[in-house]
Amino acid sequence: MLQLPVVRNAIYACPFLIFVLWLLDGGRMPSVPQLIMTAPFIWLLVLFVFYIPVSGLFAWKWTFFVCVYTSIFLLVDFSKSDINLLYLNVVFMSLLAYSWFTGNALSIDTQVLEKGLIDSRVVTESPFAFPLGLFACFWILKGRYLLGFINFILTILAFKRIVLFAMAAFAITLLMPKRVRSGGVYALCGVFVATLVILLGIEFAYGRFDELLTATTGRSANALSMGRQELWKEVLGRVKFDYTDFAVAGVGMDEVIGGHIAKAVWTPFHNDLLAIWLSYGAIAMIVFVGLVLAPREPSARALATFMLTIFLTDNTLIYQHVMIPYLFMLSSVIQERH
Repeated sequence: MLQLPVVRNAIYACPFLIFVLWLLDGGRMPSVPQLIMTAPFIWLLVLFVFYIPVSGLFAWKWTFFVCVYTSIFLLVDFSKSDINLLYLNVVFMSLLAYSWFTGNALSIDTQVLEKGLIDSRVVTESPFAFPLGLFACFWILKGRYLLGFINFILTILAFKRIVLFAMAAFAITLLMPKRVRSGGVYALCGVFVATLVILLGIEFAYGRFDELLTATTGRSANALSMGRQELWKEVLGRVKFDYTDFAVAGVGMDEVIGGHIAKAVWTPFHNDLLAIWLSYGAIAMIVFVGLVLAPREPSARALATFMLTIFLTDNTLIYQHVMIPYLFMLSSVIQERH
C-alpha cells in the first residue's frame, strides 16, 4: 500500500467524503463511461454482498479497499475536470527516489542484478514499479514517448518481474491492429488466456511442473515463485479445492486471504484472479475478466491487458497506488470515444 500513513488514511476516508459531495451535487446518476470502467469492481462488491454470511474481518477489509476507488470513480465524473496525470506521475517518481535514498538502495551489487530475473531481488526493487510501469504504458498510448521511456527505465530499476511481464503483454497488444484490439474476439481470447493461466497456476501449485522448472533453472518452483507455490498449495488444500465444486461458488474471501485466522493475520495471496475464483467461483472470475476487457477502446484494452497480467501474481486489487492511477487513465482513454 502507500508508504505515507497520512496520505493512505486520507484515501481510505474518500468514500465517505465522496458520498456526501455526491448527495450535495444532487445525487446524479453515473455516466456510461463511469459505469463501464467501474463495472468489474462493482461486480466484486455485489459478490461480497451475497457472501456476507461467511464474511469475517479480512473479507470486509478487502472489500473496503475495493470500495475506495470504486466509489471515487463511480460517483465523480472526472471527464469534467482537467486533471494532468503528469503531476501524479512526478509524485510517484519522487516517492521512488525517496525510497531509494532512505533505503540505502543505491549501492548496486552487480551479482544481485545478474540474478534478479530469476530471484526477483535487486537492491533497487520497489513496489512503485507497479504505477510507474502503468504510467510508461499510458504515455506511450498518448504519444508522449519521452515520458514513456523515462518511466520504463525507472520501472526496470524498481524491478518487479510481473510488471516487466505485464509491459511485454502490453507491447504485444500494442502491435495488434486497433480493429483487432477493439473487437469481441480479443475480449474472448483475453478471458480464455486468463482462465488458462489460472488453471496452469493451480497445477503449478500442486507441483506438476517442479521437475521441469528445476531442470531448466536449477532452482525449486517455490523459490522461483517467491514462496507463492507453497502458499497457493496450502490455501487450495485448506478450502478443499475441486474444479467441479468451485465452478459456480466459492468459500468467501475470508477463507482465502485470512490464512491464520486464529492469529488474526492477513495472508497476502499474491493472485487476485485465483482469489476471486476460490472465493466466489470460476464463473464469477470469468465475468470479472470479461468486464475488465469490456471497454472497446483499443487503448483501454491495452491498459486492461497490463492490469490483468499483474492481477495474476499479486494483490493489485487492494493497491490504491495502482488502481487509482489506472482508473484515471481509463477515464482519460474512454472519454476520447464518448
